[in-house]
Amino acid sequence: HIGALTGRWQGYGPLLELSDVQLQAGSEALHLERLRLVPDLVASLRTRSLRLARVGGRMTGVDGTQGAHTNTVPEHPGRRL
Repeated sequence: HIGALTGRWQGYGPLLELSDVQLQAGSEALHLERLRLVPDLVASLRTRSLRLARVGGRMTGVDGTQGAHTNTVPEHPGRRL
């Protein structure tokens, strides 16, 4: 489930923001309040596959035994998707 997807230009490239992303497998779940993706346009065009320059966000994980925990993921250099 993705609650919202927005995009805008930041500097010379796009910034994609996904909000309220929910993934679930059995009793375990991952909730991303916000996920920021910054594509690397030059590398993506050169390789003809999506390359990310930066990835970051805020997430909450829930498992069946431990309960909820929240982490902020700082922006990291991206990888090929």
